[in-house]
Amino acid sequence: MNTETLFDPAPMATSTAEEWRGEVLDAVTVLAATGEGFTTDDIRARVSVEAPSDLAWTQIWRWADVRPLVEFTGAYRPSIRPAARFHALRVWRGVPASTLTRWRMEVAA
Repeated sequence: MNTETLFDPAPMATSTAEEWRGEVLDAVTVLAATGEGFTTDDIRARVSVEAPSDLAWTQIWRWADVRPLVEFTGAYRPSIRPAARFHALRVWRGVPASTLTRWRMEVAA
């Protein structure tokens, strides 16, 4: 199997950090809603603008608006990006709606 064809990124548009963050948050929200496991590679595939830096991708999971949406499954998958040298990525999934609703109620109180 040719791994280079698994990840064929489209050219990225130049953007501001806020535009990138908005697209990433939208992608995380959509992927979390599926209930399926996903990695940073899955988010990258849905984002059309360039990240402000390579390290920005590692910070996604620390954002206050992302943390209540997802949970770490305990599993890892190899990256499909040759530039990442196929290193292990954490697999995340969306939290159940009841957990998210409870969290929103606690924050609002």
